[in-house]
Amino acid sequence: MKKSYLLISIMIVVIIGLSGCWMKKTVETMSEQPNQSVNKPVPEQEPEVKNPVFPQTEERPVAVMIDNEGVARSRQSGMHKAYAVYEMVAEGGETRFMAFFKGVNPEVIGPVRSSRHYFLHYALEHDPIYVHFGWSPLAERGIATLNVNNINGIRGVDEEIFWRNPDKRGDWQNAFTSMERIKSMIERKKYRDKTNVSVFKYSTDQLELTDGKQAHNIKIPYSYYRTVNYQYDQPSRIYKRFQGEKPHTDAVSKVQYSAKNIIIAFVRNYLLNDGTKTGRQQMDTVGSGKGYYITNGKYTEITWKKSGKTAKTEFKDKNGSEITLNNGQTWIQIVPVGADVSIK
Repeated sequence: MKKSYLLISIMIVVIIGLSGCWMKKTVETMSEQPNQSVNKPVPEQEPEVKNPVFPQTEERPVAVMIDNEGVARSRQSGMHKAYAVYEMVAEGGETRFMAFFKGVNPEVIGPVRSSRHYFLHYALEHDPIYVHFGWSPLAERGIATLNVNNINGIRGVDEEIFWRNPDKRGDWQNAFTSMERIKSMIERKKYRDKTNVSVFKYSTDQLELTDGKQAHNIKIPYSYYRTVNYQYDQPSRIYKRFQGEKPHTDAVSKVQYSAKNIIIAFVRNYLLNDGTKTGRQQMDTVGSGKGYYITNGKYTEITWKKSGKTAKTEFKDKNGSEITLNNGQTWIQIVPVGADVSIK
């Protein structure tokens, strides 16, 4: 009889323990719902990802605004899987990124930041779904008047695809998403998911700028305290990217960001006269100007021309022909006119 009581007692303890584990798992699962301000488990460190070949697919691209200010710089995730990344001045001499994804499924993208109206002018060239977390007044107006298919982290159901990093530093710089969640919202909002738009022309073979000049070290100053550097890696034939003197590294994969192609376009920017003290910028995206195209250790001078806000920017060589890019990731550096860019 005593053995029977002992056996029953042991079974009760085991059942209670299993129930506790099940309840704990249930609570953890509930906390992962996207409308909760908690951190999403970060996947294990990914193997190094080489520059992605531009995906020849009709899939409509996704453009995501990425923060590049202060603490956000140590949190940046997912950009190594983009086929193109634009960098432009935001407020106070800081810059902001707009990364384009197509045919890839990064598990962490961010920190997602707010829209600025001049980013829209370049975004619309790609016919993307535009993902952002807030907006300036002009960007809000532009998204409405230009009929941009967008997902905004501060609006209604759109909030559900984002999660928050639990680090309290810079609580406006800790919104993240994933391509899986973005696609679920695209389907939910019934946005068109196919396109025939192609912004860049790519070479099927390794393109060499035979008449170009050496470009092994590139320095791009956006302001007196915000500088971008690229260093050419001969074995891989790509450019390693640095923010200042520090390697620009993905927070999740630990991969240093890099470029197969670098386009530098000099575009006039100036303080927006909107009656506020925010320091927001205006940019003359429509018009023409000069720049450089850099690939495989060399550079050549180019020109750019954009006839309207939604028109494709035409990058042409000195012969007046559209430039051809090498297959791989492209960084488009929209740089203030007069910036002392150095290419050596």
